[in-house]
Amino acid sequence: MYKTCKGLTYAKYASGGDGSAVVYSGGKVKEKLTVKVDINPQYAEGQDHADGIRVAHCKKMTGIDTAFELADLPADIRKDWLGWATSTNDLLITDQEPGFIGVGFYIWNEDPTDNDDQWICYWIYKSKFTADTISVSTATDSIAYQHQSVSGSGVGVQLASSGPMVFAITNDSPLATETAAIAWLKTQAGITT
Repeated sequence: MYKTCKGLTYAKYASGGDGSAVVYSGGKVKEKLTVKVDINPQYAEGQDHADGIRVAHCKKMTGIDTAFELADLPADIRKDWLGWATSTNDLLITDQEPGFIGVGFYIWNEDPTDNDDQWICYWIYKSKFTADTISVSTATDSIAYQHQSVSGSGVGVQLASSGPMVFAITNDSPLATETAAIAWLKTQAGITT
């Protein structure tokens, strides 16, 4: 599902998620940045049948995939997410392996039940991003380029020793202002200023 998001926030994963709270470092917020994000939860599903009748059905979230257009992301995000080094004018790809990050954003609530509360925030606990390749197609009279995207795969974290694996969190109810949405995202990223 494609959504236009604002307030792109991220922080480097430091520790936790193995039965303890997740800790981040170096959190950053891009309050004015508006980008499109493609969010795709991944599920595993199983069914048990006996005598031709379904007796059990289980559906479990196994991951969450996100994608952003590379051209929409500023150079510092590309550096932090992909491990790319920056030069004066261009980005240079290095062999530095990108680390895990937590990433969040907020979107406009398209179907509000309350006239005042409009913003929904999302925080994905632990993702690793990679740059997809550029594809080119040709026709007799033209060349079409497919823009490069940045794809992330979220992995589960366990916030309590006997708790379930979780991938993302959202605010409990829509927020009334963008300022409140930014404050919620900063809290998730461990940003105290």
